[in-house]
Order: sequence, then C-alpha cells, then structure tokens
Amino acid sequence: CARDRDAASCCGAAGALRVPPRAGDALLVYAHNADGSIDPASEHLVCPVLRGESLVAEFMFVYDPWRPVSFDDGARPEVQTEIVFKNEGDVDVSIVWVPPHGGKESPMGHVAPGRTFSLDTFPTHVFKVTDPAGSVLSVAKVPGAGVHEHIIQARATKLEM
Repeated sequence: CARDRDAASCCGAAGALRVPPRAGDALLVYAHNADGSIDPASEHLVCPVLRGESLVAEFMFVYDPWRPVSFDDGARPEVQTEIVFKNEGDVDVSIVWVPPHGGKESPMGHVAPGRTFSLDTFPTHVFKVTDPAGSVLSVAKVPGAGVHEHIIQARATKLEM
C-alpha cells in the first residue's frame, strides 16, 4: 500500500497481508534485524475497528547492535572453568546451582554412587549437593579457573533393631 493512502484504503487493498482478529490472540512484530538496522518489511498499520475493540501495546527496545567480539580490542570472555562432582558415597545425590544474586535454584543433575558428573561453569558459582530427601549434604564454591573436584561421601543411614 502506498504511504500517501489512508489506512482504510490500505486495509482493503489486494495482496495486503491481513491477520484476522480472534479474541485472545496477539501479534508480535519485530521492527529490527539482528544487526540493529530497521527492517523495512516490518512496516505495518492497524486497520480501523469495525466491531468490538482492539488493544495495541507498543514497546521500543533499544539495544546495541550485535557485533562479534574481537580479542584484538582488549575484550576478553569471562574465565570459564569446570567442576567435577565425584560420588564416593552410597547414596544418589542431586546437584543444584545457587544463583549468585538470589532467585530460584536450578537442578543441574544427579550423581549415582561411584559415578562422576561434570559441569562447565564460572569462578564463584555455588552448587549444593542434596540427598533424595532434599537435605543439603555439602556446598561447593568454584574457586577459579581450571578443573576442580568436589568429593561426595554421603552414606545411607541404617536402622538399628
């Protein structure tokens, strides 16, 4: 539809993409390409409402365009490291990541007796080791770069008769 035409005439134009309204539906239009440039194909309009009502919410996202990191400009990625959980006990355990600034803890995996479990992570990350009931058996804090081993020696308790 030509820019100099009014919206009503564009809404009826042949070949125009139309999204028929249905209660509860939403339409999301991205106005930018991944490099931050405006996508001309995202130009759109809202046709006049003939029956009922229409709600339009517009958000402007401002961001720096994506660019590859060059190590020549002094930028360096964070130091990544690895933590290996080694279960020398006789109880299945769970590994839980503790977010550094609060929030919901994330289960990362399980370690059966006699097995190991490795995670790529970053220095200062904290993990809890829990038993099947959810009790904390130990806490591991990643000290720095490199490979770090956390030994788990949980034993099942036996009832005396």
